[in-house]
Amino acid sequence: MWLGVAMLTENTWFSIAFVLFYAFYYERIMYAEESFLRAKFGKTYLDWAAQVPAFIPSFKHYVTPSYPFSIKKVLKKEKNGLCAVFLLFWIFDLVGDMIENLSFTVELSFWFYAAMVSLVVYLILKVMKKRMMFEEDNR
Repeated sequence: MWLGVAMLTENTWFSIAFVLFYAFYYERIMYAEESFLRAKFGKTYLDWAAQVPAFIPSFKHYVTPSYPFSIKKVLKKEKNGLCAVFLLFWIFDLVGDMIENLSFTVELSFWFYAAMVSLVVYLILKVMKKRMMFEEDNR
């Protein structure tokens, strides 16, 4: 998702640098999460980790999840990223126009409307989460 935003710069070296930085950054996150899980679950986690690849998926040992897919959980967890992506696309468009035209004007473009709609959806989902409308039994 963030690679798409980096590619908006249309600069190959920036995109390559972004990928390298993100790989290093993500590796650190994985290390911290693994340390936490090792401390919390011990041997249970180590047994699970021995069967599941850390980065590239493998369907060799696929196990069907015990819970079905939940759109409520997706909406609850992914609202921040979705809103951030649309806002960043609009900001890139705005800054690009500023550099190109040497003046600050807000055009009512597709990215402006997409950013505003995603912001409204974000706020609605935030209120719904606060009112516990996404709660599910047995989750």
